[in-house]
Amino acid sequence: METRSAVVCDSAGRTRLVGQILDVDERKKAEAALRESEERFFKAFHATPAAMVISDLETGRYIDVNEQALRSLKFTREEMIGHTSNELGIWEDPEVRTRAVTKLQNEGSFREFPVRFITKYGDILDVLWSAELITLGAKKVMLSLLFDVTERKRSEEALLLSETRYRTLFETANDAIMILNANSLVIVDCN
Repeated sequence: METRSAVVCDSAGRTRLVGQILDVDERKKAEAALRESEERFFKAFHATPAAMVISDLETGRYIDVNEQALRSLKFTREEMIGHTSNELGIWEDPEVRTRAVTKLQNEGSFREFPVRFITKYGDILDVLWSAELITLGAKKVMLSLLFDVTERKRSEEALLLSETRYRTLFETANDAIMILNANSLVIVDCN
C-alpha cells in the first residue's frame, strides 16, 4: 500500500487530515518483472560466446558491447562506447552498413548477413551479422550478433585450393590414373 496525506484547513478554519491509500501491488509486481527481465537480458548479452553490440540506429554509435566483441575486434570498451563503427574503421566496405540499416528499418531484422570487418590491428574477420531493431528507453536501437566465421572460411578456401590442385594434377598427369571402388573394383574416375 502507498499512502499520501495532507493537513488542510476548511473555510471555517478547522483543520482536517485528508488521506489517500493506493493499492500498488500490481505496479510493484510489474516493476519486479521488468527488473528480472532486464537482469536476464544483461546476463545473456554479456555471457554469450558470440560478439554482441547495441548501437544507435541512426548514428551508429555504440551504446554497449560485450566482451566477445571487444576480443574479436581488438578494441577496449572505452575505444568503442560512444564511437561509431565508421570512426573506428571496422568496415572493409562501409556501404554494407548503409544497406544493412536500410534492410533493418524496412524489415525489423535480418539474419546471417555476410560482412567483413577490420580489427584494430588490421586483421580481416569474416562475420555473419544478424540484427534486430529494439527499443531502448524511447529510442530505436540495433541489437547485433556477430558470428565470426573467419576460420571456417579459411578452411573452405584451403580445401578448394587443395581440390583444384589435385584436379589439375590428376587431369594433366602424363601417366594413366584410375580411381577404383575398393569393394567392387569398378572404375570411379580416371584421367
